[in-house]
Amino acid sequence: MTPAAGVVLAGGRSRRFGRDKAEATYRGRKLIDWAIAALAAHGDPVFIAGRDHPPFQAVPDRPRNGLGPLGCLAGALGAAADAGCTRLLSLPCDMPHIPDALLLTLLGQPTSAYLLSCPVIGIWTVDDRGALQSFMAAGLSRSMRGWGDAIGATPIPGFDHLPNINHLSDLVAAHGG
Repeated sequence: MTPAAGVVLAGGRSRRFGRDKAEATYRGRKLIDWAIAALAAHGDPVFIAGRDHPPFQAVPDRPRNGLGPLGCLAGALGAAADAGCTRLLSLPCDMPHIPDALLLTLLGQPTSAYLLSCPVIGIWTVDDRGALQSFMAAGLSRSMRGWGDAIGATPIPGFDHLPNINHLSDLVAAHGG
C-alpha cells in the first residue's frame, strides 16, 4: 500500500447549520475532531483544509478560495505531494460516523475512488493534481463527482446511510441516536 495523507474538508460556510459546524460538539467531541480521528488511523500527515486547527497543518485552497471542495482538495493534494505521499484520503468535517471499513475499502483501491453517495469522501492520487488544476480552470464543474468521473475514479457503492450534519436539527437528532 502506498503512503496516504488525510485531509479534513472544513472550509464551508455552514449556512444551513447557522454557525460553524466544524466546531459544533457531538458526543463530547467537535465534529472536526471526529474526522481527524478517522483519518489519523489511516493517513499521515493529516491536513485541515479551510481553517486553522492546531496542531494540524492548515492547507490553503488552490488556486484560490471560493472553489468549494475542489479548491480544498487541490491545496491538500499539493501538501500531500510535498510530504512525500502518493495518495490522499478526503473526509468532510460534518460526518462523525465514518466506518473504518469504508476507509479500508478506499485505501484498497489501486487508483482514485470516491464514495458514490458522498463524493467528498475519497482517495485521490497526488499525480492528478495538475489535471485537477486544469479541470477547475476549464470552469465546467465544481463537483467532486464530476472531477472523479473526469479522471476515471472508481465510484464505490454502499455506505448509503451515513449521518451527515447539515442542519442544527441533524445534530440534535444525532445526539438522540
